[in-house]
Amino acid sequence: MPRAQISKATVKLKKDMPANSDYQIQCWLEIDNGWDEAQGRRNPMTPQQQAVVDQVHKVLLDSGIKLQMTIKERVGQDVKSFPATCYADLFVNQMDTPQAQPQQQPQQGGNSGSGWGSFTS
Repeated sequence: MPRAQISKATVKLKKDMPANSDYQIQCWLEIDNGWDEAQGRRNPMTPQQQAVVDQVHKVLLDSGIKLQMTIKERVGQDVKSFPATCYADLFVNQMDTPQAQPQQQPQQGGNSGSGWGSFTS
């Protein structure tokens, strides 16, 4: 099996996730500008970086690409033996129409109120 094009080696959960519950998965495209310790959030992207992200988003959407996600439990040392605990297809959403945003709005990975700052790696 080929290596995944997108991955994260280790993810720590903030709480147990029962298998009999439903969950929502969200994903944002972002160019990493580091973390602002004083503000407790990610440094925002520049307008040029946002334009690149918008272009990638458009290519994904126009091409009909979906992301196939697998979550595996890290057990032992052999990556190939990690048991899968979750599979999900992530579908590319329609692009937002540009809107004027207040300048003081925190960068939280979208307008859902949830952000990457709530996760640890």
